[in-house]
Amino acid sequence: MAFSSVAAAAPGTDSSIPLDSSVPEGYRVVKEYDTTDVSTKVDGALVEGKSLKSEAENIRSSILSNNIEYEDATYEILENETHIYRELQNIETGDVIPQYQTVMVVASDPYSYSGSTQSSDKTVKVTITLYYHSVSQNSYNYIGLDKVYWRWDKGSNWTSDILPNGINSAKMVQIGPGINSKAQNQSKDVSPIGGDHYFGTTYMGLAPSKWVEVLDGGLATEMGLNLHSTYWNQATSKVFAFDWSLSIKGVQWP
Repeated sequence: MAFSSVAAAAPGTDSSIPLDSSVPEGYRVVKEYDTTDVSTKVDGALVEGKSLKSEAENIRSSILSNNIEYEDATYEILENETHIYRELQNIETGDVIPQYQTVMVVASDPYSYSGSTQSSDKTVKVTITLYYHSVSQNSYNYIGLDKVYWRWDKGSNWTSDILPNGINSAKMVQIGPGINSKAQNQSKDVSPIGGDHYFGTTYMGLAPSKWVEVLDGGLATEMGLNLHSTYWNQATSKVFAFDWSLSIKGVQWP
């Protein structure tokens, strides 16, 4: 499904998501939803977030010196909601497909707290907004990634001892059994140019129009965004990593 281009927010202070007026090629909008309305929330959505610690370690070791000492960070999901946000009709067939929006906010902190001193708004936060659609064929549902936005912010526990360091990468993935009956292994590097890292800036990635939808719940299906970012903790002279995945997954290999 081909989408027209939408310009990403320029590095700086813009923290809003750019207005999206794009429509998939061959489709027309027949209904739009207010994603701030609780009635549009999709219960039981399979979009999940998790740390990518093992994968991140491989990436870091290939880029940074092995003598850099890392410290573990804690993660807390502050928000994870999926809403239906648009219905589109195939102009040729008349078929209507839904599109969804998932917003996840995750906080990370390298420090340890005890009791009530821990804050729910930690040192560094990432907000990921994922858009995807669902298509039915031969009684099976297939999903396709449309676009993603992400933004790094300082939490209320922010300290000047914590500084961006080294790595800020992002990759869109869409793999699994394809709607064309062929296995798909699709990915796109959407890392900021030069790995530049600005707090409060919204970054965007568009899925290529040639990507093939993959089976929802299929063997090894994965569709979403993987993020890797590192921070220098001047107070401890160590680096802590914020490595996160927001994706829909099917049956995974043992």
